[in-house]
Amino acid sequence: MTEADPKWKTKGLSVQVLSKIGFALKPESILEIPCLALCDEAEEVKVEAVISIPMIVLCAGLGELPHMLRRLE
Repeated sequence: MTEADPKWKTKGLSVQVLSKIGFALKPESILEIPCLALCDEAEEVKVEAVISIPMIVLCAGLGELPHMLRRLE
């Protein structure tokens, strides 16, 4: 990606924000954004998703961990 195309920065920021406020969302919404980010073409977005997953699980509660692991498979 080039600097002229800041879409990946916006997507990465979205994943970061989700990791901090995800607990206020429905469980299916919490899991959807990281899954979409992992399928993105920008490597930076994928990395941000992987880095944010532990924070998302901790904020959402450990009850979401099995769902997250199933989605990641």
